[in-house]
This record gives sequence, C-alpha cells and structure tokens, in this order.
Amino acid sequence: MIRESCTKSGLPIPEWSEDGHNVTLTFFAPQVNPQVTPEVMRILNALNGEMSRNELQEMLGLKDAKYFRKAYILPALNEGLIEMTIPDKPKSRLQKYRLTGKGKELKNNMKS
Repeated sequence: MIRESCTKSGLPIPEWSEDGHNVTLTFFAPQVNPQVTPEVMRILNALNGEMSRNELQEMLGLKDAKYFRKAYILPALNEGLIEMTIPDKPKSRLQKYRLTGKGKELKNNMKS
C-alpha cells in the first residue's frame, strides 16, 4: 500500500532495509525544481495542445503581454517545460507553444 500510495502521489518509491534485528523504511523527498513558480504552474495547467500567446493570455485572464512573456513564457521555456512550435522564428505571428515531455510529466504529477 505504501508503494502504491507513493506512485499515485508522484513520489519516489521508498526503500526497505534490514540489519537482522531492525527494519528501516527510507522515504525520499520528491525532486522539486525551485524555478517552477506559480505562474509557470498556471501556464502548464492552461496549455492544451498547441496554443498561441494570445490564446494563453486570454485563458489566464492576463492583459499585459510584456509581463506575461517575462513571468510565464520565458521561465517555462528556460526550464524546458514548454517549447515553441517554430523555434527558428520566435517572433512569428504563427508561433504557438506546447508542453514538452518534461512539462507533461510535471503537469501529470501535479494532478496526482
């Protein structure tokens, strides 16, 4: 039940050891990236498939494009949680964003 509970919660599986008389159960802290801010968590939750900056901003109820880029888009890109659909043209009007494998994993772990 302990292993199952840890797996469902997205936590590392604990290790059991014994020395003949005692049994020790060691729990490991989850790896948390301190750069994942509440803003980045919000953008991960909002992203569904490929979405433009305007679509994301609207979904999150944000009006200031400069603030959105600085507080949401850039940190998520820098952490490798989202990626551009047209990376060689970052300023393209057709630019969209999507979750990376790392971003999908973090989003799934947040839901657990």
